[in-house]
Amino acid sequence: MRPAPVFAALLAAVSVACGGNAPVASPTPSEPPTTQPPASDQPLPPGGRLVLPQPGQADLHPIGWETADVADDDVTITVTWWSGVEPCSVFDHAEVVEGDDAVVVTLFEGSDPVAGNGVCVAMAEQRATRIVLSSPLAGRVIVDGAAPG
Repeated sequence: MRPAPVFAALLAAVSVACGGNAPVASPTPSEPPTTQPPASDQPLPPGGRLVLPQPGQADLHPIGWETADVADDDVTITVTWWSGVEPCSVFDHAEVVEGDDAVVVTLFEGSDPVAGNGVCVAMAEQRATRIVLSSPLAGRVIVDGAAPG
């Protein structure tokens, strides 16, 4: 049995299952989001690993996320997703578009260009990153920009 196709199917299923078709009001680009290390009052989900962006990855593609939890400050969002392991799956950056009714968050992953064409282990891990919005969420819905539809 070849584990790579099984892993690809698992990732596709997670991406589809975690997406939503929430209404989006004409969002406009905001300032680039910032990411930050964990704060003591914002625990990660069990088993989750906090990652910071590593720009410059090869073969970038959007990846669906699972949850977006808003901190008490109403501007910090912890986004979690399932992914492959490094160096084959590396978090590159997040794009955030803030609109009047919605905030669209799209995560991008790629592979480490320095690692070359090594073997990728068919294993998934839960990851998280923190995004700081340019203004409070104030009841706006958070939408996965990688979700189909």
